[in-house]
Amino acid sequence: MAPRNNTNTIASGENSQAAGGNITNTTNNIVATSPMIIFDPQRLADIINALNSCMLENEADPINDFALPGIETKNELNGISRNFFRECIEENYEYFTAIDGFFKDPSNKGYKDKFKHILTEVKAKIIARQSEGESMESIIATLFDYAKIGDNIKLFNDNSYLADILASYMYANCHIGRKA
Repeated sequence: MAPRNNTNTIASGENSQAAGGNITNTTNNIVATSPMIIFDPQRLADIINALNSCMLENEADPINDFALPGIETKNELNGISRNFFRECIEENYEYFTAIDGFFKDPSNKGYKDKFKHILTEVKAKIIARQSEGESMESIIATLFDYAKIGDNIKLFNDNSYLADILASYMYANCHIGRKA
């Protein structure tokens, strides 16, 4: 996909910032058709790597019945299809209990604070994108793509998949999206 005139193309090794639409990353195959949500990728990587370590240390049987009261109404308010919810959010329930436990553990207060900082950085941008007509499905699916561009991906130590799970968790727990 060729970028338009006012578009930034970002590939590994370039020092440019993602600010415009139609961002293309040839290294990580990321293509965004709307402006990327910019935030501090190091904060996210710190959380993801600590969360991964915690999950490896405390391996337990997956719990797939994570309670989400009012989720059908929330999905309707945000235009989340049954298929997207089932395949991209509900599929990750097994991780949600571990994420909850991680953030509730007093020894992880620093990571919880970083999580709050990320929420502050992205929340208004998410609301603005929704107001402009972008679907919440698209927002959730691409929320943390900025952190995966170029050299940023190295911050995650092969755990970048957890960033997408964290985006689903943020939606399901009403950190982002219209509330029921």
